[in-house]
Amino acid sequence: VEVAIMKYVASDMTESVAEAFEELCLKCLATKIHKQCSKDGNLFRRYHLYTRPVDSLFRKNSTFLHAVYNHFKRTARRLSLGGWWNFLRETGLLLPDVTGMGRREACLCFLAARMATSDELRSLDKSRSLTYVDFLEALARTASSICPPTSIELHEWGAKGEEGLYYYYYRLEKTSNRKGPRGRIPRRPSADITAEKTRPLHEKLEPILGVVRKSLMAAFHARDEENLILQLQDSRERMLQQQRHGESPRW
Repeated sequence: VEVAIMKYVASDMTESVAEAFEELCLKCLATKIHKQCSKDGNLFRRYHLYTRPVDSLFRKNSTFLHAVYNHFKRTARRLSLGGWWNFLRETGLLLPDVTGMGRREACLCFLAARMATSDELRSLDKSRSLTYVDFLEALARTASSICPPTSIELHEWGAKGEEGLYYYYYRLEKTSNRKGPRGRIPRRPSADITAEKTRPLHEKLEPILGVVRKSLMAAFHARDEENLILQLQDSRERMLQQQRHGESPRW
């Protein structure tokens, strides 16, 4: 407000402080904001997230996703930004050269997934963390941002079956020149956060969930999904016990 007064009121360019503040916002601030920051987050929810196929996919994987969320939020009530980054790193999704998901994109997905808080000063923790439902939305936005290759593209590349996307990302990460046996699959134009989406969200979300599952199974040396869930729950319980005994929980 002080800047608006100095720039517009003091120079007699406007008569009121309200007009000066509006001019400052429209001419000086709005033109500098990236289009990704000005995009209405509810459009993604309305046209892509809140659909029956996506809801069915989340319900089908509810037990697994709850265990993942509880593990990465550690002993906190909600998932912090640091916990979100740990989740993306351990699942192999935070790899800019492989998935196209960097820290910037991860932050945008995290921030866009937060539900509005009525009083951010009194509810600071809520405004800086994700509930379980927010976590699901952030995961969906991540899948939309990564926009993985289609099953046909993966099949032609040589990565077949339900774990095709995991195998594809694994080969890209482990190969020094970032190329697979048949070259890298071109990144889809709709992968940009602000780009128009050409595929239903559930078609991108399902293989990403497969990557999350397979990556964590490899990290925990789990025999199957059931065994992985038990290990995630045990890890969470150990963290809570350490907290109760006054110890610093180990990651």
